[in-house]
Amino acid sequence: MRSRGEKTGGCPPNTYKPKGQSLCKPCPVNSISGEAASSCRCVNGYFRAEDELISQPCSQPPSRPIKLVATAITASSVRLSWNEPSSLGGRPEIWYEVRCSSSARGECGAVVISPADKRLSTRSVQINGLRPASDYTFLVFARNKVSSEIGGGAEKSAVIDLRTRSEEEDVPPVSHLRVDASQSDGVTIAWSTADSDVTDFEIEVRPAIVKPRAFETRHVNMTYTTFIGLRHDTVYQFRVRVKDDLRWSQSISYQVGRGLVSSAPSEELGESQFLNQTGSALLIIIALILVVIAVALCMIVVQKKSKNRKQMSDLDVLDTYKQDSMTPDYHTASRHHHQHGNVPANLHEQLRSTTKLNAPLIPSFGSPISQPPPYYGGVHSATLGYGSVVPTPPSSAAPMPSLDDFLRQIGLNHVYGKLVSNNIHSVSDLAATSHLDLLACGLISPECSIVRDGLNGRIGTTPPSSSSGSNGTIHATTRGTRTTRPREEGFFV
Repeated sequence: MRSRGEKTGGCPPNTYKPKGQSLCKPCPVNSISGEAASSCRCVNGYFRAEDELISQPCSQPPSRPIKLVATAITASSVRLSWNEPSSLGGRPEIWYEVRCSSSARGECGAVVISPADKRLSTRSVQINGLRPASDYTFLVFARNKVSSEIGGGAEKSAVIDLRTRSEEEDVPPVSHLRVDASQSDGVTIAWSTADSDVTDFEIEVRPAIVKPRAFETRHVNMTYTTFIGLRHDTVYQFRVRVKDDLRWSQSISYQVGRGLVSSAPSEELGESQFLNQTGSALLIIIALILVVIAVALCMIVVQKKSKNRKQMSDLDVLDTYKQDSMTPDYHTASRHHHQHGNVPANLHEQLRSTTKLNAPLIPSFGSPISQPPPYYGGVHSATLGYGSVVPTPPSSAAPMPSLDDFLRQIGLNHVYGKLVSNNIHSVSDLAATSHLDLLACGLISPECSIVRDGLNGRIGTTPPSSSSGSNGTIHATTRGTRTTRPREEGFFV
């Protein structure tokens, strides 16, 4: 990419004045300019990349790779390797491309170059798919960002010609693999090679000795090696090849204490089979891990929801009750139970057997549990809101203590002020007050329970008396603006 200087004025040759600036600057490396130029152009053979500024130096493509060699030539494959070019063209980046050019019959159509990337970062490739006894030409190009600025015919490449082996010549370079010596927990194997100059070998043993996997490899520069640490209950398989050569020798099987053993070909595990099995095992493990994580997350979410769920306190119950959102529906015959006649002698036992003191504070209205318990009945009964009946004990009952004495007897004399301030002045008033009303007066649930137990004990343990009067009668009263709500199961009487 070339750019000619634009005349402005004031700047000598090989300098330039960028637009919007007043000072002249020297041209970047490998670029020149005439007089009064606003930019400098690259000299012949040098270029700027498309994303580079006019203030950056010009560069050129790299030279061809050097020392291109072909190794491990077989009837169907070859390995190519090379060194970095002597000149990188003044740029930091470089990559390579390998091309096949067959001399005849179009053999390159079946050629497979690995890696197949056209921007190779490595300096070696493995080439497969070649035909036996065929001639091939391979070209290796070195490139950078400015290589596209020159024409395709001007590119420089390293070239190598080769001929593949015939099928008769294509024999493994390693042969006669054998057991050279045996130890109590190991073995020494040796082999022969047709080329005495070859000194770099790769030995494979299955299964692996050191690590728990299907196989392991070892590199040596001699024609023998020793393996130590073999297990007595395992048959090991060995094979050898020249490094970077795809052709393996015939394998041998050995077991400590038995020596050489024969193994059916079906028992041998190929590399691809091992990789497939390993991949499947990894997928199963990953799936199990994901399932465990999902279950753990679900448990955490459930626990958080249960912890965040608000528990109803006594005040919450009271607020709900005060919203007048409850519409009780009593349909039982207990409303008119014992409306006439005297109170039975076993009144307290009937009350204990029919009243469920442990019922919830806010029952489901209209259900059997929401029905009011059977109260006292009689000609002196008083009817409260919602049609509930507060019984009047018989005139023969013992005189009721004062509210102050009753609270002192049950150990709650400290709540006397709270009750009086809410128009509760006698035990009769206290007996006609529901659990929720007591909470509204400032009592807490345990104190309400003590009051309930004290009242129940008073009713159940007081023998009948011939005396009568208003002091022995529990009356239902309405205090101020307070409306007495119907008693439900779970409320004391």
